Amino acid sequence: MVLWIVLHSAMFYWSAPPPTVPFLFERHTAYGFDLVVSFIHGFRMPAFFVLSGFLAALLVAQRGLARFYHHRGRRVFLPLVVALVTILPLAGYGFVQVILSARFGARSWVLDREQLITLANELTVAGFPIREPAVDHLWFLFYLIYFSLLLPLWRLVERGLEPFEARLRGWLGSGLAVVGLGLICAVTLWPFRGGQVFEGVVLLKPQPAPFVYYGAFFFFGCLLHRHREVFAALVRLAPENAVAGGLLFPLAQYATEIEYAAGAAVSPAVHLAAVVAQGLCTWTLIYAMTGFALRYCAAESPWALYLCRASFWVYLVHPILICGVVYGLQPIELHAVFKFGVVVAVATIASFLSYHYLVQRSWIGTLLNGQRFNQAWPWQDLRAATRKRVAP
Repeated sequence: MVLWIVLHSAMFYWSAPPPTVPFLFERHTAYGFDLVVSFIHGFRMPAFFVLSGFLAALLVAQRGLARFYHHRGRRVFLPLVVALVTILPLAGYGFVQVILSARFGARSWVLDREQLITLANELTVAGFPIREPAVDHLWFLFYLIYFSLLLPLWRLVERGLEPFEARLRGWLGSGLAVVGLGLICAVTLWPFRGGQVFEGVVLLKPQPAPFVYYGAFFFFGCLLHRHREVFAALVRLAPENAVAGGLLFPLAQYATEIEYAAGAAVSPAVHLAAVVAQGLCTWTLIYAMTGFALRYCAAESPWALYLCRASFWVYLVHPILICGVVYGLQPIELHAVFKFGVVVAVATIASFLSYHYLVQRSWIGTLLNGQRFNQAWPWQDLRAATRKRVAP
């Protein structure tokens, strides 16, 4: 959840965005944010889809397919419909304001029509799909619905895999799994420049390449639910996978930057190196993060409960807050690192304050979480639990 805020804040201050993002948002930039974006983007959404697939399979096993779809309708589809007419226009307005301010120095609350036309023409020339309707960060919910609708087909696939279950379970818990999964991931990354998924994801109409790429992670999560016995192996192999991911990331970044620099003249060998390195890096980090989470974060705690309940709201609202703070800081002469720190801090604090005081007890909390909550801050719950334990 916090990685959403870190990633989307860092994107406003990267110094050399990929060719699919043909503009800068700030004149104050730093190469370090290019690395932050590449590192987090490489595993964050894949890991989310693995988790989403696991939870979808868990709900189907507990409630059946019909009740699962009823749950998805209330907890995903309805919030998505509301967000499309509330959150999306505000986030889009803020994003355009940031771009116009960076490109033309515009500082008016009213968008200038001539500037918008000029910007649209520049983006069209750069190959940006300006005429395709976009859903920005809400694309995740669309894909979640699409993949959920395919679960009956996945159940047929699972039946076909039943004769190989023992062998598959052993492979998933072995050190070779990340190699095989990484190579499969490399195949799904082949359509993307530099082996990074920055193309076509946020469009309303699902594009085949990102659909296949993220779908592989979702249905792997479904498979993982069926083979939960491998969790012990994930915990055991977490340190080795973390080291492997740390070694692979600079190699993947180097190959990706070479491909970006070469442009249309890039050789197939460089592209192959980029997608293989990115695919292996993604899966080693997913296995590492999953193993560490199972080892250190499996126990119930007020912090975990609070973050879980607040996560949907933070996911929805944080782009609006980030764009507002970035826009406010644009005219100020300040190093990118300090601006980034202010953006992350303000967006994080405002996201959780708004959830705590405005959302959790309201109809919005019911819409997002299925019921209203009146939970205290996590540190207050911990303090109360400590007093209860030491009370005579």
